[in-house]
Amino acid sequence: HFTIRCEIDPDLQAETVSASMTTSSPTAVGDASQTESPDSTPQIPPLNILLAEDDYFNQQLATALLTRWGHRVSLAQTGRNAVEMWQTGQYDLILMDVQMPEMDGLEATRLIRQKESESGRPRTPIIAITAHALTDDREKCLAAGMDGYESKPLRVQRLNQQVTSLFEGAMLHRTRPAIPDSARSETRTPLDEPSFDAGQPETTKEEAPSAPVGNQTGDWKHALASCGNDKDLLMELCSVFVSEAERLLNEIKETVEQGDVQGLARKSHTLKGSVELFGKNDVFLVVRELEDLARHDRMDDARNVFPTLLPPLNNLLDEVRRVVTTKHLPLT
Repeated sequence: HFTIRCEIDPDLQAETVSASMTTSSPTAVGDASQTESPDSTPQIPPLNILLAEDDYFNQQLATALLTRWGHRVSLAQTGRNAVEMWQTGQYDLILMDVQMPEMDGLEATRLIRQKESESGRPRTPIIAITAHALTDDREKCLAAGMDGYESKPLRVQRLNQQVTSLFEGAMLHRTRPAIPDSARSETRTPLDEPSFDAGQPETTKEEAPSAPVGNQTGDWKHALASCGNDKDLLMELCSVFVSEAERLLNEIKETVEQGDVQGLARKSHTLKGSVELFGKNDVFLVVRELEDLARHDRMDDARNVFPTLLPPLNNLLDEVRRVVTTKHLPLT
């Protein structure tokens, strides 16, 4: 059973407790309880990482991967919360989701950089986490002051390389001087050499989705690779996915009925990030279309598209439930 130590931080004062990865608290974060195989573990000291992410599914995936490498993870649910926790804590690295409520990740990063400049506080490296991997998005992250760029869903090897490239062989940020604005372009190695082509989604040999086997909706080879070939971790995430997908489906239905384009864009975006663990399947394509329609204020078209989401999503949910029940991955 996969168990991690968790912090619950309602008042920005962390309290460490013990909880399983499937805890009902959406503020669960953790310390290392497992380590990955040596060939895939970053050769850097354990880091104190602030994870700014509002989606529960992505919180669990990122926390599990980072704690396996020995890092300590604290969770911020909004961009504003991330800035507040950064101000009162000491973090070696921030993983910042670009799209969050109250204050998005770009604004939060700009505010952190401003406060660093005003106070002389050492610069904290910030890696963007986003569902997009286009040149314009990369440039926005650079302009906001970010040091790295990760597209969702997170991948073991890619995240490993990003974190390692920032810290391997270097002293932690508490002993480094703040980097002046004039020097930023010379210090952003992870973004200066991106692993994706301009205007195209980021892909690597490790993460390229394979075709679903037979009549399956999900790409289980892709899902297992996304979890570092850790079957136990994938099983835990499957349980989380079922409950989260059911909740999000109901919320998406409500936004369509109410004509809430902002809510539809936000909820579709969240579901898309979770579904992509199982590859760019039919569910992913429909949810992505719903998000795009909502962002272009085309609610009438979204109402027509929404019913087409139900059959493939129900098929995927049935498939995931079978995997959770049987503990068997349909890889062949």
